[in-house]
Amino acid sequence: MDLTLQYPMASPRELKELFVGKKLTGLPTPIAVVDRHIAAANCKKMLDACRDLNVLFRPHIKTHKPILMIAKSVEVTKLQIGENLKHVNLVVSTVGEAELLKDYLLECKDQGKTVNVLFGLPLPPSYIDRLGKLGKVLGAGSINLLIDNPSQLNALPKFRDIAGFGPYITFKIDTGYHRAGLPPTEHDLSDIVKKSISAENSGLCKIHGVYSHSGHSYAATSPEEGMSYLLEEIQRLSDGALIVKDLLAEEKEPRRMIISVGATPSSSSVLHLLGPSTPHNQSPTAQKLRETLKGVLDKGLFVELHAGNYPFLDMQQLHTQAATSAFSPASDSPNEKANANPPIGTRDIAFSLLAEVASIYPNRQPPQALIAAGCLALGREPCPGYAGWGMLSDWNLSANTNDQQPKYSGWEVEKVSQEHGIIQASDGTTIQKIVEERGGKMEGLAKMPFEVGQK
Repeated sequence: MDLTLQYPMASPRELKELFVGKKLTGLPTPIAVVDRHIAAANCKKMLDACRDLNVLFRPHIKTHKPILMIAKSVEVTKLQIGENLKHVNLVVSTVGEAELLKDYLLECKDQGKTVNVLFGLPLPPSYIDRLGKLGKVLGAGSINLLIDNPSQLNALPKFRDIAGFGPYITFKIDTGYHRAGLPPTEHDLSDIVKKSISAENSGLCKIHGVYSHSGHSYAATSPEEGMSYLLEEIQRLSDGALIVKDLLAEEKEPRRMIISVGATPSSSSVLHLLGPSTPHNQSPTAQKLRETLKGVLDKGLFVELHAGNYPFLDMQQLHTQAATSAFSPASDSPNEKANANPPIGTRDIAFSLLAEVASIYPNRQPPQALIAAGCLALGREPCPGYAGWGMLSDWNLSANTNDQQPKYSGWEVEKVSQEHGIIQASDGTTIQKIVEERGGKMEGLAKMPFEVGQK
């Protein structure tokens, strides 16, 4: 059943009436706070980079799924697509995300844009009903399915019966993350590709390309490492794409295959290929990445980057240092200068979580405070840069807001359970070192800076 029919949701108009004009301290907590100005700048930065590098881009919408589900809000998706893209290519993690975008995608089609939604999980056959119904609404060419097992092809006739057309299919390739996908070898790909070609010849599908997710690139701690992960992924995915092309060799006109690569750390690293001469963009890895991007085109392949976290960024992305800042060093204006390529800082993070202090424990060793926000609000993914689950924002610190230097409150969420979070002072972290290397400083450690009811 279509997700939009299962749960009652407030309309954007109703939510505006509830929230517009209210102070943050008056909002119910825990609550997500997105700085639209920062998110827009981060999205524009990525779109501009892909245009300048002549690569395609497919935004992942999963990071702002709560905004989409609660408010049916497509604002962030619109920022990810931009105003000038003629091809609206998205990747979703759940069918529900795509269903909630349905009206917006129909608007895009009415504007003459093409729409292609990639379901980002190797196809569970029971999902085919909802995907087929969505395809029927959005039209031919709108649905793209990930395949990494020949048995998944058995669901294609049902999709065609429901939608009235065969979907695109994309082969999921494992390039090192080992979560899903097939190795890019002829031994592993030959059988599934041959069966997919047979299905295509029967009108059940259209082979689109190959896809991988560089989740292991989150281990990067520098632009150089981010580019290295991306370079390896492109090279391995190209191997897989060429195997597919060879098996399609009997076509009268060889098709250009899409190789879809990335995750926010690896995809964001391409930002370092632009701008003035720096140690990062003149490194051997950067030069090799430029050559590889060009060489892929020469082989009849198109590179498509995908990423999801990049509109918002977070402390994990600050730790990887793979991206560059959308803002010039001396102001809050988006960086329009081609010769400015500053590293990211806390000012580039568009997402914060507002939480309330439920209790304080100043006599504990170390002193701690309890917030009414746990793993359901903060998420379960740890960051290698520090041992906790979140850091207190620098919103209320005394540093000049026009200062590009990152700031660090010195307090972090040290432990979480479902609805509880324990805050305590840091004893030194990688994030702290990044801050201090840039001239930033620790603030707030001299005393217990919290009181019950504080947000």
